[in-house]
Amino acid sequence: MFSPEGSLVRANPAARRILHGWDLTPNVSTAGSLDEFSDALGQEIWDAIGAGQAMVQTDVNFAKPNGDRISVRRMIQPIVVSGKPCGTLVLLDDVARKRQMQALLERTCRPASPRS
Repeated sequence: MFSPEGSLVRANPAARRILHGWDLTPNVSTAGSLDEFSDALGQEIWDAIGAGQAMVQTDVNFAKPNGDRISVRRMIQPIVVSGKPCGTLVLLDDVARKRQMQALLERTCRPASPRS
């Protein structure tokens, strides 16, 4: 969750796992500090705060500080109080993990092929 000034207010444990390596210190990290590694995530957060409109849910690949890439489904939802943007909620869903689990299910649930 980011404040109207773009400062990180809170990151839950799941976000910390997905964004491992980024500085997620509340009131120190900002939306702009994410730009270097995240394909303009910081700018998208600023856009959502300024416009007061949700960003379209999208699957994206983020570069992590260690150079690894992670596939996530990203949704940026502004927080609006009395018609005024008051920050934004960034939702990240680890789709790579879901894809791995889906592939495992498909392999294990596939009917056995008859042997000759």
